[in-house]
Amino acid sequence: MQTLHDRGYKKLFSNKTFFRQLLQTFVPEPWVQEIDFETAERLDKSFISEHYKETESDLIYKVKFKEQEAYIYVLLEFQSSVVWFMALRVLHYLCSFWLDYAETRPKVKKLPPIFPVVLYNGEEKWNKPTRLREILEEPDLLKGYTPDFRFFKIAENEYSQEQLLQIKNLVSTLFLAETYPNDIELLITQVLNLFETEQQD
Repeated sequence: MQTLHDRGYKKLFSNKTFFRQLLQTFVPEPWVQEIDFETAERLDKSFISEHYKETESDLIYKVKFKEQEAYIYVLLEFQSSVVWFMALRVLHYLCSFWLDYAETRPKVKKLPPIFPVVLYNGEEKWNKPTRLREILEEPDLLKGYTPDFRFFKIAENEYSQEQLLQIKNLVSTLFLAETYPNDIELLITQVLNLFETEQQD
């Protein structure tokens, strides 16, 4: 059963402002700036396996950019340590989404693109593969037949206090509270910075 903290995390990122700030601030991809966040739509679906529901949660957003439709899959990872086969698990969720998409749209001929993000807030430093090929044996005989993909990883503990304080938005404040929960003065400083930023806008 998920904790109140875990459910709270999903509720926060179900908010479009948190979702937008997460991508715009922590995903340095040029196409992110092309997303029309005003029309972003969160799907009321989950593809987490029953076995992992205590340690994971997921969010799926349908977005548009340059008149194209795509999906953003955000996996919220609540385990204290990093999973070696995370790439395989994410691929399983993406395939589950595509199968559901195809089954509910029998006339479709092509599947939509999905950008997979893993948001990790554990204590252990992330040192595990983010690419499927890194966890697969690939004999020369089967080259060209081995699938490959990678997910985008956001690890909260990889950002310093200075980096998070400089960002001054809701998501960076959340990351500060998670990473430095006992530093009350730091959190007060960030909240004041955030308030000043809002006043200027």
